Amino acid sequence: MKNARILQSSAIGLAAGILLVIAGRAIIDSYGQTSYATSIYGSVSTSMLLYAGYMLMGLSILGFIVAILKD
Repeated sequence: MKNARILQSSAIGLAAGILLVIAGRAIIDSYGQTSYATSIYGSVSTSMLLYAGYMLMGLSILGFIVAILKD
């Protein structure tokens, strides 16, 4: 397959996005919406973790579509 590199990076991005969303959901379930994940991410809001995860998953799905269409 010619586009194996695109598919590989899209799969890694999709997995990272899913992990970000899971981490954000776990923090929100534990501490509430207004808490901050200060131990790992500095002063990043938990909703920003969710937004970043969803955006990464969306871009990865676009990468899959591009790789399939280019083939």
